[in-house]
This record gives sequence, structure tokens and C-alpha cells, in this order.
Amino acid sequence: MGRLTPEQHAKIAAHFAEQAKQREAEHAAAPEVVAIKITYKEPAPDGTFEILFMTRAEVNEYKARPSAGAFGPFEEISFAEGVALAQRNDCCGGYYALKEARRFQKINPYVQALKLAF
Repeated sequence: MGRLTPEQHAKIAAHFAEQAKQREAEHAAAPEVVAIKITYKEPAPDGTFEILFMTRAEVNEYKARPSAGAFGPFEEISFAEGVALAQRNDCCGGYYALKEARRFQKINPYVQALKLAF
């Protein structure tokens, strides 16, 4: 395969921009946002677990995946619990998890109503 043309790049970029816009709208309108805590089977160099923030619909989709649990057991926790755990030193990628939590806090009324300071 050769390189993509500028037109192909532009088409791909537009597609991803539209997907991001749609995802942002879905996240803003979600009636509930929770967290998933994945405890690694084998500790990573920077932590023993990971936190993912998701809407209820995304959690349901995640649980239905055949690969769910491939990295280790996971449990659904509240958004507030996820924020607290993401601040711990043993959270793998905690900085990025908190960045995602802040994004939800900016756009989602459910998360805003929690009035969390982090």
C-alpha cells in the first residue's frame, strides 16, 4: 500500500472529527456516568489498576465484549470512587483518567451535580 493522498487524509480526519463530536454529545447527554476499575492480573510498571470513566450505555457495551476482563477482573464503581482511586499513586494512567473525569465534569450535568473538587 502506498501513502495516502491529502484528500484521503482530509476525509479520514473529517470522519474522526465527526465521531468525536457525536461522542461528546452522547457524553454530555448521558443521564449517568460511572467508572470501571480494572485490577491488572500482572502489575504494570506504573500501577496495579486502571480507571475508565464511561456512560451507562458504554459500560453495558464494555461488559458484553468477549475481551472484557482480558487484562484482569473489573468492577463497576461510582464516578466519585473512580476519581478518588485515579488520584492514588498505584493507579496506572491516573493523570489521564483524571483528565477524562474533568472532561465529563465540564460537559455532563450528572457529573456537575456531584460537585466534586479534583
